[in-house]
Amino acid sequence: MLVTTNLRLGHERKLTVCFTSSRGGGHGVATLQIRNKDRDRNRERQVILLHMSEQACEPLQPPAIEDDLLDPYERLVSIEVLGRKVLVPEKNRLLRCFQFLSLNTISYGDFCWNGDCTNCQIWYHTNGESKENDKPGLACRMEVIEGMTITSMSQFIKLDGITKG
Repeated sequence: MLVTTNLRLGHERKLTVCFTSSRGGGHGVATLQIRNKDRDRNRERQVILLHMSEQACEPLQPPAIEDDLLDPYERLVSIEVLGRKVLVPEKNRLLRCFQFLSLNTISYGDFCWNGDCTNCQIWYHTNGESKENDKPGLACRMEVIEGMTITSMSQFIKLDGITKG
């Protein structure tokens, strides 16, 4: 069995699974919906088969970011986010870079994208500076700086694999 896509929406998750039968050599693709329910802290999972078909079992690529979502860039630059080194597209605003790293959490996050809400506030410093020199900034208004270090972020910025929750 191979999970080819994994989309989380609140307490629900949709999985597309590529499978091969161990008994008859059959194969196919199934789309499952998994709902997590918390009843008095006894977690209950409900799995629903949404779709099943016989087709070749080839891994699907993760959802690509639309070409018009990011500003044109030629290379990825290295930055540090909460102690973790990541590569992001140059010549883009930080919030778009965060979206590049975590498409669903940023796309569906509570951001105005123009600086009015301040939900994308970060604290950062650049090469040669220390944490004592941290400056505040709004990720929707700041362009990424190669080698920058982001030491703290608003609670509204959720990045898969980097932030908790």
